[in-house]
Amino acid sequence: MRRKFKRPLTFLLALLLLFSLTGASVQAEESGNAGTSNQAQTVVMQADGTQKEDDVGETASTEENMQHNAQEINLTEIQTEESQKEQNDNVEAEDTLQEKINSEMDQKESLQGDEAQNAENSSAEDATKTTDSDAENQTGETVNGSDVENNASENAAAVEPLAAGNVSVTITDNIENSGTLNAQVTGEQSDGITLEWYKHAEGTNTWTKVERHKVTGNSYNVSEDGTALNVALDKGARCFYKVQVKDASGQLLAESVALQVSYYNQLENGDFETPVTTKETGYQPFYSNGTPGLIWKTTAKDAEIEYVSAATDKFDKDTGKTHAQQSLEWHKVEAAASGTQFAELNANEPGALYQDVLTTPGAKLYWQLYHRGRGTKANDSKQKDMMYVVIMSTKLAEQYKVETQSKVQDVITNVQNNTGKYPGASVATITDDNVQWYRHTGDYDVSENQYLTRFFFVAGETAFDKNGGDGKTKAGTVGNHLDNVSFSETLPDPNPDTGHLQIVKTVRGLTEDQAASYQLQVKITGPDQKSETVSLSQFTRNDDGSYSCTYTKTNVAAGTYRIEEILPAAIPNYRVDATFNGTEGAEGTIMVQDQKTAIANIVNTYVYDIVSPPTGVQNNAIPMGILMGAALGLGAVYLVYSKRRKHSRF
Repeated sequence: MRRKFKRPLTFLLALLLLFSLTGASVQAEESGNAGTSNQAQTVVMQADGTQKEDDVGETASTEENMQHNAQEINLTEIQTEESQKEQNDNVEAEDTLQEKINSEMDQKESLQGDEAQNAENSSAEDATKTTDSDAENQTGETVNGSDVENNASENAAAVEPLAAGNVSVTITDNIENSGTLNAQVTGEQSDGITLEWYKHAEGTNTWTKVERHKVTGNSYNVSEDGTALNVALDKGARCFYKVQVKDASGQLLAESVALQVSYYNQLENGDFETPVTTKETGYQPFYSNGTPGLIWKTTAKDAEIEYVSAATDKFDKDTGKTHAQQSLEWHKVEAAASGTQFAELNANEPGALYQDVLTTPGAKLYWQLYHRGRGTKANDSKQKDMMYVVIMSTKLAEQYKVETQSKVQDVITNVQNNTGKYPGASVATITDDNVQWYRHTGDYDVSENQYLTRFFFVAGETAFDKNGGDGKTKAGTVGNHLDNVSFSETLPDPNPDTGHLQIVKTVRGLTEDQAASYQLQVKITGPDQKSETVSLSQFTRNDDGSYSCTYTKTNVAAGTYRIEEILPAAIPNYRVDATFNGTEGAEGTIMVQDQKTAIANIVNTYVYDIVSPPTGVQNNAIPMGILMGAALGLGAVYLVYSKRRKHSRF
């Protein structure tokens, strides 16, 4: 009779141990892979951690039951003694082996110590040969708030750094055409060279490495080869950027001069409070393109923009009148719509005011402005001025040289007649009297590949010109007051007796590819019980790695709205947990109040289904739970068989 069949309990425990070690090895390897692949996998492994503890508890409980059952089998004391003796023999053998290993390791460490000392002396001698020029080009830099020093001196014996000037890198601004900053490397180059981008926000000096991410759709913030960085997708308005060139070992070869992005991600100085008028400038100063703080530009031939001050605490140096008195006397305006200053579109020459704004394709931008006619006398509702809001691609504006009043008028005419000459361009017509300030709002959808958008304000027909002027003033130079302008992704205030409804959908736990292509539908039921179904797509990456999409209904009736999410098809091996404004579930109600914005935040958090195996083995491996169950079943059958075999011998 073979000896191993006398120890059924030992055999069972060995079998359990084998499967436990196999499962732990697979899960440990998968955990390591998930930690380096993407955020979704990291979240999954953390979420599964709790379940794994439960699995261990269940396994331990099962093992205790099996041991209890085994004890009920009439095992002899001889088997127990033999098992104990065998364990003692193993321990003694292990101790002898460990002593031998320790002895060999001591000898090896002694040899390594001598080699390390020799290498250190050799490295020190080589380091002293480094020229002052090389040292200057291999200085440390501040990245993420810490000093990251070049390790060329540490690796001097193994890697010979390139001499200063052999490699250089520069940044070119191609934002208008492609939305990117481009790195150009010149000089001696070897295989394995990589480009790393760094940025810091305006007003800080802490450089942060730019990681490559899929931001929306199939668009990345950094190209695969690292030569291009999309500023709009990287949310880099007014940020400083630099790029480093490194060899295959990570050694710094070259670094570019820092470049600041000149564009904003929204319209600036919309209330015309900068520059500030003074006693010396008078109540009606003119500022040229490029004046510090002005930001606005004009298409007028003389390149001058007209400001008007209605300040009550500033006085004219010649007449002693307040700016407010002069504004009322000459412009028929007693106060600005915002602050104390406003602009007049019709200045010394007919022209248009404009700014270029950094934009993301597919985004919806909202604009707002306050407009007021000028006329020839105050409080005359019959005297009206006309103006246009023109929005188009900056690239298209430069292509057609839309830099003069006549060119802007050509855009307006073609858009109004739907000729298709200026694709993506938008025109809104505004007409108001001079009795008061009138608020106007609108929105604009950014076209594909449009990373820079030009926002024009153009003067049209004026009451002053229609009434024949005064016989002295040049036509087209009087009219159209403008103030409190905005143009960004931020919603302006709702109109009276209405509110805004905004649905912000966020998904977490998916891979970049899954999240960027995510789409679903939402059903909205209003206070009148009428329903509509809208589609949400084009999700965009957030700073925390989640992806969001926003749907907005502006100026809707106040009341209660019901929001119901229609989930897309299930994603294999994932489960989803949904919350509506922090409460569990994918639907709920929200109250839209007058003159306010109601926001419904719906968050879907995806995690790997705890029953499914880890990513990477899900299609070609049997789940460990099944393996463990099979092992326990086989062990139980074997115990019963062994017990019956014993009884059959007696």
